[in-house]
Amino acid sequence: DNQVKIAAIGGIERILAAMESFETDRDIQHFGTWALGKIADNMANKKKMASLGGISRLFRALSLHKSDRHIQHFACAALASMADKNEDNKKQILEAGGLEYVTS
Repeated sequence: DNQVKIAAIGGIERILAAMESFETDRDIQHFGTWALGKIADNMANKKKMASLGGISRLFRALSLHKSDRHIQHFACAALASMADKNEDNKKQILEAGGLEYVTS
């Protein structure tokens, strides 16, 4: 499974680091949010992403790129994937302002 292989070689950490280093780069944020959403389909990966600050990183991308529909789409999809069948992540997303973000 490629998702597991990507995580095993540090892919999640590298994606999050690139997104942090290049917060204003739309391409990095676009593909970073897309990749995180794909990787988060795996239960172990969604837990790892949350423990590495992936939820806050996705919210940061959402807040910095409000006018970019692709980043908005992929970041929301990644958060949804992280929350799917994971109560801890659901709680973290709500605590990070997830409900307020989608209703504002």
